[in-house]
Amino acid sequence: MRNLAFKFDYNTQRILIPWCVVLLLSMFFGSCNFQKKQTEKDEGEANNSSMEKSIEKGKIDVGDARLYYEIVGSGEPVILLHGYPLDNRMWDVQFKKLSDKYQTIRYDLRGYGKSDMPVEEGHYLHAEDLKALMDSLKIDKAHLVGLSLGAFVATDFMALYPERLFSVTVTGGAIYEVPGPNVLLSSGEIAERRKKIVEINHKGLDTYKKEWLSYLLKNTGSQGKQIESDLKEMISDWSGWQVRHIGPKLLLGSSVKKKLMDKQPEVPLLILMGMADCKESQNSMLELANLFSSVNITYLNDAGHISNMEQPESFNKALLLFLEKNSQNRNN
Repeated sequence: MRNLAFKFDYNTQRILIPWCVVLLLSMFFGSCNFQKKQTEKDEGEANNSSMEKSIEKGKIDVGDARLYYEIVGSGEPVILLHGYPLDNRMWDVQFKKLSDKYQTIRYDLRGYGKSDMPVEEGHYLHAEDLKALMDSLKIDKAHLVGLSLGAFVATDFMALYPERLFSVTVTGGAIYEVPGPNVLLSSGEIAERRKKIVEINHKGLDTYKKEWLSYLLKNTGSQGKQIESDLKEMISDWSGWQVRHIGPKLLLGSSVKKKLMDKQPEVPLLILMGMADCKESQNSMLELANLFSSVNITYLNDAGHISNMEQPESFNKALLLFLEKNSQNRNN
């Protein structure tokens, strides 16, 4: 019996010992792997934290208002101009991507995001606010990238201050086909605006915001649903000041065409044409192109009015190629 018991213990040990060794090794290497992953996670969080710390944020006084801005990266300045009724967050992807090679600036236009609201009696242009922003940040020249409303501002600035530009990129529009500030509103136009303000107040600003969200989504490609929540958040945060007041004319409107023809600015121009954008926006960009003897036009497949958010990879690729080609550092 003792011999049998001994054999049992011996056989049991022969079986158990190798398994114990395997178990211990698994625990050891598993612990090492966990520590490695934890280290990588900590390093990643540290890098993200460093990225956040490197973003300069603040407000700049442009005379009778303060504009919220953010800056990240170093190199030639690239200024991103947002669309209506959005804010600087629409450039999240480009803000990070461009900062690898450029000093990237984004800001909220007056009346949007965290910037001050306008006043009805005020007299200013978005382009003049941009100049004041550049002056305050000590930016002599910059590349401008504008979408929709931001594209109108970029076009206005090119007509007024071409010497302050390395290049201009527009998408979702270019020329705002309405009379500029040199044409005063008639009493009939003022009465019509007051009527619209009453209508919007009656049905509620939230309803108007929903209608705008629907309009933007209608003019997107297949990725509309993927960006819907981001658009909805920005539109929800929008104050709605512009549709509840009779504000000043903030764009040069159709008068910008004569200014461009008179000055003939030698500013490199890129038009990023969303193939799914509305005809009105596409025609606006083509009209600007017709005023220049040389212009770069890139067509973005499956992209609509908010092309930078819908197709960020193709948008960034075209933009970066253009910026590199027209970089002063490269040309020197």
